[in-house]
Amino acid sequence: MLNNDDYVFKVRGNYTLACWGEVFKYSVDDWKTVIDGMAEDQKNTIYFWLSGLFRSEKYPESFFYPQTRLKDADVRELIYYCHGKGIKFYLGYGVFAWFGMDKVAEAHPDTLAKENGGMCPSNELARKINLEYGMEMLDRYPGVDGFFLEMRDEYGPCLCDTCQKPLDEHGSKQYGQSELTWLKEFTTELWKRKPEAEISVTVGYREKGSHTNDPMYYEGIRAMDEPRTYWMAVRDNYELPGAGGKQYPLSHFSKQMLHWIQYYSCSPKQIGEWAARAHKAGAIGACPAFEPGFNSYSYYSYDVPFPVNVLPYRMTRFAFQQFCGNPELSYDRFKELAASEFFDPGVDPRYVEDLLYLSEVIQAACGSRKTRLSRAWKSGWFRECAAVAAKATDGKSLSEDEWHVVEAAVTEFRKMDHDHSARLAEIETRLMLLESKGGRSRATAEIMRKAIIDTRWELMFGPEHEELLARALKNAKCNLPETKG
Repeated sequence: MLNNDDYVFKVRGNYTLACWGEVFKYSVDDWKTVIDGMAEDQKNTIYFWLSGLFRSEKYPESFFYPQTRLKDADVRELIYYCHGKGIKFYLGYGVFAWFGMDKVAEAHPDTLAKENGGMCPSNELARKINLEYGMEMLDRYPGVDGFFLEMRDEYGPCLCDTCQKPLDEHGSKQYGQSELTWLKEFTTELWKRKPEAEISVTVGYREKGSHTNDPMYYEGIRAMDEPRTYWMAVRDNYELPGAGGKQYPLSHFSKQMLHWIQYYSCSPKQIGEWAARAHKAGAIGACPAFEPGFNSYSYYSYDVPFPVNVLPYRMTRFAFQQFCGNPELSYDRFKELAASEFFDPGVDPRYVEDLLYLSEVIQAACGSRKTRLSRAWKSGWFRECAAVAAKATDGKSLSEDEWHVVEAAVTEFRKMDHDHSARLAEIETRLMLLESKGGRSRATAEIMRKAIIDTRWELMFGPEHEELLARALKNAKCNLPETKG
């Protein structure tokens, strides 16, 4: 395992959504299980999303998730637990938008952005509310290391006359400048109360033209040269528009650039490619998303807590750790390191290929949007839906959207059964030898066998399901408007 000083990416954190799906049900101990996994991966920062989960007294309507199990004392316990693991804890919330702020905006309709949701960053009351909300968090959790601020840009810009005032010939608008002046107000107040606090701010959104052509916004970031401020580039950005409307690498704008990705959707090879590009662009931190309630590209999104030691996430974790240590690491060398991590010396190298193969099969199945009823895979949903579809005599049993999903899922998973079943059986046979050993090899064999068992169950592989799936597919085709008759 690498030492902290050996890592090329000095900031290694998780953008951690404590909402969506079932995640708001996590207890303190559930979160400690997740944090333990982060510590094992040598992560040193957690950006813990609290918008909608924070019990604000000043803006009680912002408490969007009353089912959440985390109380104030629990959050404080997690902060100190992270510190004991060498992990900095940032309080995360949405600025001018998202969950809690959306509810506050509804309560104060004069703060609403025009057309694109959330609050207007040029509105004085909206600016006051967002600042006070953050400072109330700081008062409640004084032990935090800083704030993670996700700006409203994913909604698209506010289209009011003030925000849309043009500032140059390249497309810069007052919208971006209003966000930056709010950030300056926020940090002024933050550092008055806690001088050592840090902030990390998301940048790089292109939704609905939020900052697609806004060089004054990014040049404003460049001017905010401050060692306590980090910028987290999203949306696969490695360059951003600067002076003259030209594109510049991330390092042009700040030496404190971090890079974000939904790494759970990526193979180890893709994680390596991401790390190499982010490093070349000048990023000093790699901060991917941990958001199982939103998606995890696995069968376990709704498990409480999300299991961090099963495939594919266990392989994702290892790839992140290795490529953060060496972004130029070759894929062949990565596989050698994986052999040492997961197996005892002298084991057949085919087992590494098997491990990677199983991870990617699960990611492929759970990553296809057309074959899911919700964004994140919910265990058993396909079996339940296929059973209903197989019994249905008319279209009323399922909605039209559900019939479309049944058709796509049955077709896709039958193809996967055809393409992968022989390889799964071959791997399973080899696992018998591995399971007879001890140490790392046996532990990894258990992980691999679970991946095979769960894949067969979730995707309904095997001849015993053929008749039911054929009926489900036939009924789906009969009940879709474009295929009837």
